[in-house]
Amino acid sequence: MSEHIFGSGREELSAHEVNRRRRIAQKHGADFIYARMPEGVRYWFTCESLGEPHDSRIAREVLEEIKEKTK
Repeated sequence: MSEHIFGSGREELSAHEVNRRRRIAQKHGADFIYARMPEGVRYWFTCESLGEPHDSRIAREVLEEIKEKTK
């Protein structure tokens, strides 16, 4: 199976925020990847790609919860 990648970014996140995003992703059956690369910090979420509407639903649920809890 392939992976659905969503919610990528490049800003620095605190260890607390990285862990919070990992917990939220796991709750929805996804993973959060945070990596320091030669070109800088990068992050993204992944989940197993099962096609639509699954892929969009997982992305929407994860990203809405991330936003919701940062307000």
